[in-house]
Amino acid sequence: SVVGISDRITFINGKRITQFIIHLKVANHEWSVSHYYTEFHTLYMKLKTLKDCTGLQLPGNSLMNIFTNRRKVLYNFITKLISNDLHLTNNDVQVFLDLQNNINLSNITVNQDLNLIDLGQTEDKKASLNDFEIVKTIGEGNFGKVYLAVSRKTNQALAIKVLKKDAVKQRKEVDNVMSERNVLVKSLNHPFLCKLHFSFQSTTKLYFVLDYINGGELFYHIQRERTFTETRTRFYAAQIASA
Repeated sequence: SVVGISDRITFINGKRITQFIIHLKVANHEWSVSHYYTEFHTLYMKLKTLKDCTGLQLPGNSLMNIFTNRRKVLYNFITKLISNDLHLTNNDVQVFLDLQNNINLSNITVNQDLNLIDLGQTEDKKASLNDFEIVKTIGEGNFGKVYLAVSRKTNQALAIKVLKKDAVKQRKEVDNVMSERNVLVKSLNHPFLCKLHFSFQSTTKLYFVLDYINGGELFYHIQRERTFTETRTRFYAAQIASA
């Protein structure tokens, strides 16, 4: 979490420049990192080019001077930055906040969770989103999204289904989510069902690591083509019935 942001004046070649100090805390460990505003903005511009980088805003340096409380603007920026698990897997963010030297990224999502959902034997408590490089969004549903990701360990392309815990619980869908997981577990070698490799969770989300099927969703093809031939329809129907 962000404890706060302070500032101090430094002089470089006789020019007065403000340096901002970010005070961070995870569990009982605290540390600080210092950056000039231009460094904040450089990070923001890098993240802005990525997908799913929503909610992050940071004005340019010239506009920043009109704010009466620049620290508040930067505090909000960093708070939103670290509240998104996808941002924390970004190497630029990890370097900017000096995360790798101060916390165990593979355990942070598990140790801080006070509201765990039992994922059974499929859960890998050592896994985290930091084990993957997120490539793009490939699907979206009522409770979350599906991402194409690449394993940093094996370089394998996988699909990660990410569900928001609050949405699942509010709609009382925990049992349905677990039923879906149970089907995937019992049918690991079925040719017409995606294989569930493992699952893990963070403070706010559930993650299911699945086979990546590059053909896309059936619904996408129906929307695009409107109708299928009878032969193709029989083929899909047979797959669904078998599954």
